[in-house]
Amino acid sequence: MGQGQNLLNPSLYVAGLPDTNKGEQIRFLGNAATPKSKIVYISGLSNSRPVVTRADLNANGANRGPFFVTVTACLAANTPIDCAEHSLVSLDTSAAAVNDPVYLSATAGDFTLTKPTGPEQPIVVGIVLSVGTTGYVWLAPNHFSRWIPKVSTGQRTNVIRHALLLDAGVGDYSFVLPVDVAGASYKVVAFSTLCEAADAGATARLYKGANAVSDALTMATNKEVDYAATIDSQYSIYAPGDTVKVTVAGGSAAARGVAIIDFMLV
Repeated sequence: MGQGQNLLNPSLYVAGLPDTNKGEQIRFLGNAATPKSKIVYISGLSNSRPVVTRADLNANGANRGPFFVTVTACLAANTPIDCAEHSLVSLDTSAAAVNDPVYLSATAGDFTLTKPTGPEQPIVVGIVLSVGTTGYVWLAPNHFSRWIPKVSTGQRTNVIRHALLLDAGVGDYSFVLPVDVAGASYKVVAFSTLCEAADAGATARLYKGANAVSDALTMATNKEVDYAATIDSQYSIYAPGDTVKVTVAGGSAAARGVAIIDFMLV
């Protein structure tokens, strides 16, 4: 298993340590002085280079993706700043629980563990990975359960991506598909795993009830991504309200990672 290209997002991969656990870095220009670990969006061009501005939940235009996480700082406008599509960030999570959502804040560039109350709908930008005064959150604003416009090939133009934390080794992990899209069904178009901890022999497989939707993906190599070579079309269609299950088998409690499931409305 090598570090390959994600089926829908070629920049998605995982590194192993907190100071390096971020996606492929992309160099933009900042529209103003911007610290590290802020949520930003592409707001324009300067000298033929994209410019990023701090995202803001309640500011029109500043709450539309794609979003990025700053992994370096810039000290002034039109100076380089490095960003990534996901990053592991230290945060006081003592009042939270593992797998709690992290939201885009109405304070420009910030994220919060408190669900915003409006006027805009909350936008999930990450999840809590560990609890404590020096806990960690995984910021991946383009990869969680919200609509992402895609302009790639074929019919993959409206894809919902769900990130499911696999944090307790062998066993079943599940979530329920939203029912806010009347009359729609969800078709699995991609399934991948990102391994945070090595555990030789551990595999992850996507299920619909008792039926396997994907082949088994290895979770044995740290810092890498594995992809389902086969999605069984017979079982790949889910209805709103259906339970989606990922089973980790063949390993121990040491096996940890994230499962990424991409659905297309059909």
